[in-house]
Amino acid sequence: MITAMSRGLHWLVLPLALALIGAVGSEAMAKRSVVVLDIDGSGSKAVRRAVMSAAKKNFKVVKRSKYTKTARKMDAESMNKRDVKRVARKVGVDAVVYGTVKKKNGKRQLYLIVRDGRTGKKVERYKIPVKKKGMSKKNVKTLARKLREGVRRSRDVDDDANEERSERRRDRVAAREERKRADKAERKRADKAERKRADKAERKRAAIERREQEAEAAESEERRAAKEKKRAAKEKRKAEKQRREQEAADAEREERRAAKKKRRAEKEKKRKEREAEENRKRLEVKTDDKGQAIDDEVPPGF
Repeated sequence: MITAMSRGLHWLVLPLALALIGAVGSEAMAKRSVVVLDIDGSGSKAVRRAVMSAAKKNFKVVKRSKYTKTARKMDAESMNKRDVKRVARKVGVDAVVYGTVKKKNGKRQLYLIVRDGRTGKKVERYKIPVKKKGMSKKNVKTLARKLREGVRRSRDVDDDANEERSERRRDRVAAREERKRADKAERKRADKAERKRADKAERKRAAIERREQEAEAAESEERRAAKEKKRAAKEKRKAEKQRREQEAADAEREERRAAKKKRRAEKEKKRKEREAEENRKRLEVKTDDKGQAIDDEVPPGF
């Protein structure tokens, strides 16, 4: 009897447990927050309404304007992993849904993407047929199921405190390592700048010393050239003086020679004149008053 009752309770408890599990799962899914962004392409308005309807039935939906305004303020409007992660964490959503309606081979399909709000990574990518007037009930159900699967794979932002702390710890470690690298790079740059300044100062000092040496050498050369010029001028004056003295001595000697020659000539002339006078006197015949020759050899009175 106890066994039969146990079996009866078993069949009663099993559906109740399944119902409780479903309720808990639905409650957990309802806690997750989702933002539905733009659905691009032709007929995208009707498709977005269908996506919004499916999202509202299963999740807490955050307004699109809140996400876009935050993205604009943060300058993170692209749909890459980094920007989605930053904006989703700021807004506080677990998943970001967006998509595009494309036409291929005459058929329109919705390419729906679900990104994890915690990491920004793509967790699901679906392809759902779309009719011209919108989505059929079957496709809407498929969309709701796909959304549940995709959002379930994303992590809950509110319940992920441990991951948040771990990431903050990793961020602190990374920031510390980055500061160390930055400090090392700064020290390296400072050392390089100091070496550059020292090299520049050394080159400047060497240039100053070289200019001073060149100026000293030029001044020494100028002094030597001036001294040489002075010595040459002195030698020239000395030579000129000697030349003038020599010319004066030669002139004086020539004058003395000319004077001596002149005196000799005069003396010779006087001698010749005297001899001529003597000869003339000797040959001259004396006459008296009557014009008769007088013999000088006969003494007077005889």
